[in-house]
Amino acid sequence: MDATEARGNLYRLLARCYREAPDATFLQQLETPPLSKALALVGMDLQETLSGLPREHRLETLAVEHTRLFAGPGKHISPHESVYLSDGSELIGSTTHQVRRFMESADLFLPVNSVYLPDHLSVELDFMADLCAREGTKTLQSEFLKQHLGRWIPAFCEQVCEETELPFYRALAELTRNFIASEQELLANQTTG
Repeated sequence: MDATEARGNLYRLLARCYREAPDATFLQQLETPPLSKALALVGMDLQETLSGLPREHRLETLAVEHTRLFAGPGKHISPHESVYLSDGSELIGSTTHQVRRFMESADLFLPVNSVYLPDHLSVELDFMADLCAREGTKTLQSEFLKQHLGRWIPAFCEQVCEETELPFYRALAELTRNFIASEQELLANQTTG
């Protein structure tokens, strides 16, 4: 697997984690040696993050925390860029439309039946994975990180780290923050030098 494919796979994995709570199949895949070793290389020791959760309640505990953190009801951490780049109250606004236009300018379109807004974290991460799979998109990747993901991910991840009750989601947020920062640096170097 080349570096670009590995980057795309990590974007896709992160998107999956923010879109929905892990199910049994997904956790099993995360615990397999190739994937668990790859995650350990980027700073996420899955066994350690899950060690405090009894196996018989693991899925339910992760699902409850995922819902509490990212969906509600009640106070939660919105996984939408528009909330971070507005005064905190705008869910669908100019930022949402800017993200959609950026994606469409790259000839990538959301499915008509998508339940997620274009500026949902999982959609933005999937978009980056799609760009990684296409030749000649490093400039687009760099621009998207600079204009969108890189502007709000640090605050989002900090909030997750502060509010989560589970090491799994703390490690996920730290991994996301570090990965996006390293991507910004990597792509800035590749597109300017």
